[in-house]
Amino acid sequence: RKQTLVVRPIFLGRISIAVFLTLTAFNFPLTIAPFDRAKMTSLLIPIGCGLLLGVSVGYWTVSTVRKYFRELEVMKQQLLDISFDLTRSTCCDLKHQGLAGEVLLCDRKVVKRCVNIWFGSQEAFENTVRSEVLEILSRDLSERVFTTPWVLGVTSPVVWSFMDFAASFAENFDVDLWWRSDSICFLLEGLSIWLLAIPSIKDVMIPLSRLMQSKPASSFAEVLKNAGVSFIVSIPIMILLLCYVWTRNPNPARRAVTFTGCTLVVSMCWSCVACALKARLRLSRC
Repeated sequence: RKQTLVVRPIFLGRISIAVFLTLTAFNFPLTIAPFDRAKMTSLLIPIGCGLLLGVSVGYWTVSTVRKYFRELEVMKQQLLDISFDLTRSTCCDLKHQGLAGEVLLCDRKVVKRCVNIWFGSQEAFENTVRSEVLEILSRDLSERVFTTPWVLGVTSPVVWSFMDFAASFAENFDVDLWWRSDSICFLLEGLSIWLLAIPSIKDVMIPLSRLMQSKPASSFAEVLKNAGVSFIVSIPIMILLLCYVWTRNPNPARRAVTFTGCTLVVSMCWSCVACALKARLRLSRC
């Protein structure tokens, strides 16, 4: 079996934990709060607190992703400028003498000899780093970090509250009229948000953060930039919240189908925006 090298940034773990715990904190009160269909206002407090927490974590996530892409550009430039003639070695700075006056082996000469054995020449090694290594790292650290399986994993708590709502109505489940069951409809709504809306939102946030990666001169402008990106990313979330309220209907099947259709339309529109942003990124690299 062929082995493959997996390269991931360290901060991805922090973001994964933060997003997962935030969604858990948001959905946990919804799963334990008493659900009274006649008094939906009982869910307003946990939903409101969860949205405030989500805004804070969303802002931090956008700021972290923008900083990551700035550092990625710095790394690319460093690989393009790699040269043995410009590198420094501690042994050379110490003039190859230790603290006790002993002679130190020159690390630069050892590395150069190894490079000449492995790659044939120093120039061949530098060209390999500027071409093959740069291409692999650029691809793995940009296109293979924020993947759809990853975002579905860290946002899985979104489905928990809908599963709890579905379980609340399971005792009234009628096999002959399953398509009109509240349990099936709640599951359909939750899965549409998780599988359709969330990946499309991710597909917009990542290229938008990459396009807006440059850091302004002032801290205030940086805050405004992060807030602007966060607001754009949150537009489909606000639309889906409005659609969820608008599609509340006594008929469960009609309610679920209408909301799922709205989610599908919003996701398709947002996917088109993501394609436009990715095309803009490709043009900027040309």
